[in-house]
Amino acid sequence: MQRLKRPKVRNQRIIRNLIKVKVDKLKTKYMINEYKVPTFGEQLVGIDFNPSNSGEVAEVNELFAKIANIMEKNYREQPKHALKSLLFDSAVGEILNAQMNVVKVITLKHFKQEQDEITREENNA
Repeated sequence: MQRLKRPKVRNQRIIRNLIKVKVDKLKTKYMINEYKVPTFGEQLVGIDFNPSNSGEVAEVNELFAKIANIMEKNYREQPKHALKSLLFDSAVGEILNAQMNVVKVITLKHFKQEQDEITREENNA
């Protein structure tokens, strides 16, 4: 009876590493990136939209996205009726409105600082 030889563990590791390197090169070559599907709240508040690159804006967006996700999860899992649907729709609009207004206040604060700096520079010139 002939015994089957078991492949060496070392060879398996080398092959796995070579495959991983090849896959990484292909991802880079074809610009393939893993993509995370945004949650309901992240889509609602536009989680990636932050032209000012403000940490405060990012934090506000994350908080409002979390609130929207909690509400959406509850709405999805509970029995639906007309009043709940009406309240859900209204709350979605209010969350979005509040988030946009808070971001506006934060970004106007930055705008005010920039205007003050420009005014100072003009006065010194």
